[in-house]
Amino acid sequence: MKIADFRELDKEAIPIGHVTTIVRPLYQKKKPNQPREEIACKEVVKIYGTTKYYMAFISGSVMKVVPKLTIFEDILKNEGYKKVDPINIPFSVERAPLDVRRSWRQLVHYAEKEWQVQLREKCLDLAGRLELSSFEADLKYCIAIPPQGANVEKKNHNQEEYETIRPITVFLKDGRNLLGRYNIENGICIFVYRDGTTYLTKSKVVQENLKNGGYIRDFEMDVPFSDGGEFMNPSMKYRWENL
Repeated sequence: MKIADFRELDKEAIPIGHVTTIVRPLYQKKKPNQPREEIACKEVVKIYGTTKYYMAFISGSVMKVVPKLTIFEDILKNEGYKKVDPINIPFSVERAPLDVRRSWRQLVHYAEKEWQVQLREKCLDLAGRLELSSFEADLKYCIAIPPQGANVEKKNHNQEEYETIRPITVFLKDGRNLLGRYNIENGICIFVYRDGTTYLTKSKVVQENLKNGGYIRDFEMDVPFSDGGEFMNPSMKYRWENL
């Protein structure tokens, strides 16, 4: 799947309902006592809106929804669409028909790749300003935590416990960022590399790179495996044991 223009976006978007009339003004503040003007919905009515996770736009007389993504919004703006806020998007993935859910998963998969590209670009730009060093060759001594996380098993008092290691969120809601942060416990090191990827390592070489490369130790950062445990994924388990 590749979505580069409005034609492709309109084709892949999920239709969620017909819109017969729209109330003007669409994107202007309503003046006191201004009468409601309802117009037939035609293609010339180019409006869209966003929520936390979704974007919806009017195509002809149909409301369509896509994952919220900057490139999708840019496509709509280039097509002459104007944003309305707030907007009610009557869409729930859990309640949608199965065929729609399958199509939605494909869209989300596409969007996730784009989100990763955008995050990487944002992190590299910030890393340059923070003067974080690059040590690509030594990343072979590390294991990256995938975006979906990695399941871990560990024994506690002869009882098996399970948890999921998640990548560290780089940009926090309070405006802080954790790019270039690391911590070390019992010889295990977790760090956020300059491209935003979360890595685990046992390598002393990598730990020295972090100490001398502008990275900052964060003693509040949890360090997986510092008190035991192993990856449940056989491939990740093998790699970790042989680093």
